[in-house]
Parts: sequence; C-alpha cells; structure tokens
Amino acid sequence: MTSRLALYRLFRLRRLIGVASGVPTLLLLFFALFAGWEALLLLPLTIGLPLAHALRYPNEWVETILLSALLVAGIYLTGVIGVFLGPVGKAVLVLLVVAIAVGLFIWLSERVPDWLDQGVEEPLMVTARARSRRPLAELRDKIVLTPGRRDARVTCHQPDDDGLFKVTYHFETPTVGGFALMTNPVSFKVRQEVDEPECHEVRVVGETGNDVSALRTSFAKTWRGTAITMEEIAEPMTKANAVGFWLMDGLADYLTDELDRAEGRPPRANRFLPRDSLSAEMARWFDARMGRGATPAE
Repeated sequence: MTSRLALYRLFRLRRLIGVASGVPTLLLLFFALFAGWEALLLLPLTIGLPLAHALRYPNEWVETILLSALLVAGIYLTGVIGVFLGPVGKAVLVLLVVAIAVGLFIWLSERVPDWLDQGVEEPLMVTARARSRRPLAELRDKIVLTPGRRDARVTCHQPDDDGLFKVTYHFETPTVGGFALMTNPVSFKVRQEVDEPECHEVRVVGETGNDVSALRTSFAKTWRGTAITMEEIAEPMTKANAVGFWLMDGLADYLTDELDRAEGRPPRANRFLPRDSLSAEMARWFDARMGRGATPAE
C-alpha cells in the first residue's frame, strides 16, 4: 500500500477508525486507573488492531466494528475478573479470552451482516462536495452517468425505447496470497431525469419499474475551476446499514473515484475495490494448510 493510498483511507475512514479505536481505548484507560499502568501496554492493540483492519479491508466496516466490540468485551472481562486473580491466573484468563474472541469473530462475521439487514428500511439522503481545477465543460461528461460513456470502470449503454439505459461497473481482479479474488460486474438500469450544463440527475430503476434511488450532480464554475455537489437518495436501507454508510463516507468516496479518473490520477477510492475480508483470508489460510479449497491464480 502506497503512502498516498494509506493517507486517503485514513481520511475517508476517519469516522470508522475513530469509533472502532476510540471506544476500547477509552475503556482501557478507565481500567488502568484501577489495574495499574501495566494495562496501558495494551494501548497499541486497542488503537492498532481496528486501524490496521480498516486500512487493510476498507470496505468491511462490520468486521472493523466487530473487532472493536470484541476488544471491549475482552478488556472488560479481564479487567473485572482479573482483580481477583494473581499473575498466573491473569495470563490464563488472557489466553482464554483471546481464544474465545477468535472463535466468536469467525462465527459472528458470517452472521452479523445478515442481522443488520433485518428491520425497517428507509431511504437515506446524503451529500458530498468536492472541487476540481478542471473546467466544468471538460469535467462534467466524465463523471456523470450518461448514455455512451465508457471508461475503465464504467460502461453506460444506449437507451432503450423507454429511455432506460444499463450501467455496468467493472471491478479489478487482484491476486491476494496467491489466490485470484472473484469480481463480477454490477449492472443496473437508470433513467436520465435532468441533463443540463450545470445539473445532471439519474434515477435507478428496479426490476418492477419503480425508482429505487436517485443521484443528482450539480456543477458551479469557480475562479479555480469547478465545484461539484453530489446529492444521493440511496436505496432504502436499515438504520444499522445507514450508520455503516456514514462511517464509510460512502458518497464522498464515490465522488473521489469519479474525480480521480476524470483528472487522470491513480484511483484511491474504496467503493470499487474487490470485496475481501479478514474472515475470508482466514478461511483461505486454513484451506491452504488443509490442502483444499481455492486454486492459486496463475
């Protein structure tokens, strides 16, 4: 990972990292008041583990929060029970808590995303802003979804008789640990609602023909180039997933991806990275040791 990419992820995931590292760290500082300064030796763990996970798996906010929650539970248990134990007992307790935490992480990482999908779904409205030194006329058609647009990431097909056109997002297929990660294109249909020089709006249309989300992109000329504002009414989601979208700064990440490619910079955004996770990497490691599972990429 380059320093440019790491700095971007630190900034874009600042909310996620702040919550995931901050909560267990504050709890540890509280217990240090009673357990002694030795407890502060765990600070690199409470800060570094969620931070490292967020940087390595930037799309897996659920796993990052899960790691943080397990750290909180582990610190609480060892802090409370450890008061009644000697040094040997504390060491045994720590090993036991770590073993339980690893098992819980593997078990919960497969189930928590499904739990978060349960509940009342509501549309989410979010806004993102950015600036570019490129002139409006040059920039506009490179970042909006319009028929005929085609680049390394996005393909916009021609509209049909109903004015709908298909949009396809393409993902990279990297190799991680000798294994090729499967990445399938994502396609959906949109309808162009507004197509003016300083405003563009599309609406995503579901299989039944109803509008499921909308994306409005506004442009304004400035003395240094162009100001861009994106407003999205996202597809209905549960409150838990809406929190995750906020932690990931999702729309701003999407706008960053569009601007990076429009301005000829190497992409930094997390949104279109191939999906990978710590639990999946653990499964690949286990399968490799057992001599089964996925076939290494050529």
